[in-house]
Amino acid sequence: MEMIVKLTCEKDITDFLEWYQSRKSEKEAFEPTDIFNAGLSHRAANALKTAGYDTFDEAATLNEAKLRGIGGIGKKMQREITAKAKQWKC
Repeated sequence: MEMIVKLTCEKDITDFLEWYQSRKSEKEAFEPTDIFNAGLSHRAANALKTAGYDTFDEAATLNEAKLRGIGGIGKKMQREITAKAKQWKC
């Protein structure tokens, strides 16, 4: 769907840009975050991706027992993922 907007003055332009930015932010807030864009180390992201977790939203729900069961994830990486998940939920 194409949106055509007639803007007649500077106030219209400013209002439209504010509205557009808020809609864009709302949309981005609900889009899942790719595992490699979540702020994890590359090794942690790669281990989660290999285990089938494409987004951090999925991986953030894993408890410690499930993290231990993923190949390539040791205690240090487990702490990294758990800490990031706690930040994510705030």
